[in-house]
Amino acid sequence: MSTNPTASPDFVAGRRPLTFRRAAAISILCGASAAVVLGYAFTKPLLDFQVYWTAPHLFVSGHNPYSFDDVFATQKALGSMAPIPIMFLCPPWVLSLLAPLGFVRSYVLGWFLWFVTLTVSVAIGSKFLMDIYFGDLEIPEISAPRSYRYLFAFTFYPTLYALKCTQLSPLVFLGVAGFLRFEARGRKTIAGLFLCLTLLKPHLLLLLWLALLLERRWNSLITSSFITAVLSGIAVLRFPSAFREYWNLMNGPYPRFIASGLFGGLRMILATPTSYWIQFVTIPIGVLWLILYWHRRTTWIWADEVPVLVTASLLCTPYGFAHDLTLLMVPIIYVSAKLARQAGRIPGKWVLFYTVVNFSVLAILFKSDQWAFVPAPIAVAIAIWHMTKHGSLYAIDVHGGGTASA
Repeated sequence: MSTNPTASPDFVAGRRPLTFRRAAAISILCGASAAVVLGYAFTKPLLDFQVYWTAPHLFVSGHNPYSFDDVFATQKALGSMAPIPIMFLCPPWVLSLLAPLGFVRSYVLGWFLWFVTLTVSVAIGSKFLMDIYFGDLEIPEISAPRSYRYLFAFTFYPTLYALKCTQLSPLVFLGVAGFLRFEARGRKTIAGLFLCLTLLKPHLLLLLWLALLLERRWNSLITSSFITAVLSGIAVLRFPSAFREYWNLMNGPYPRFIASGLFGGLRMILATPTSYWIQFVTIPIGVLWLILYWHRRTTWIWADEVPVLVTASLLCTPYGFAHDLTLLMVPIIYVSAKLARQAGRIPGKWVLFYTVVNFSVLAILFKSDQWAFVPAPIAVAIAIWHMTKHGSLYAIDVHGGGTASA
């Protein structure tokens, strides 16, 4: 028997044995992190969680979660000092999905459970994507040990910002990652179930849904549509005027005062609700691009196309904030794996690029959430375009982790 530890299967596969010391260190770190998060929960942080707390509580109690008066009264009772209510702008089927929060009576417990759910979603989504794109490629401290694959998505500041704000973006991220994982395995029904999570914020992935229609992925589309219809039915049974109230809210003055998306910063400069239409200029441009892009493709491999569609969707979404940039981890992991397969490591230039994008979001966020949304999707889109133009991107064999020509 060999006494060389590197000859063991654990080292050959890029996995280090879990020693007692290492297990103890991980346990202490996890315990300390949980204690910090729980301690923060006792401060009753409001931020965006007050929205996801208020809406399901009003919903399960038979009140109107789209009512300014009801929402304002509930948020004031929580201690909100905002001069106006922060409204729930998600479609009615999301109310059914969030309904379990409406039965939690402790705000602290609700926040903690919600934060844990979002964190676990990011970790699982990160692992799914790392397995798809890196496959058997073992890059120390990046994709090896395999447990590190759960952590890669946490290196992107918008992911941490989404967790701080307790926003829905991590669940949408998990939806995309889960779709890719099970689509690659031919399990299209499960892929459709994960797609349902992207309908928490359907405006963020408009081009992805249009591509599903163009590619006639009926199994996934029917599955996600059926689940959405069931959730919508539950919402209507509990709150019969749900869709009418939602329509009235979205067509009222409130959304016009929310500057977001690629032109959100421009709207902040114009400082008038009459500039609301500017946010929607990018949609027809994005749809036209998708049609041309789709017609030019001779093959369609979802593992290669989804990162491009996610980036393009973020560029043309009418509603987008810095925390929604969590979805950019899809193309970032994709490009990182492509470059790593070429060089056998993550190139220093890409690390520098990634660091600059991270710090640009962080720096701009100190001044404006609207402008912080702008640079990252543009930079990632340029990076993908540049590598495609120079022929450095190639298809990944998502089943075996090798490469295949596109």
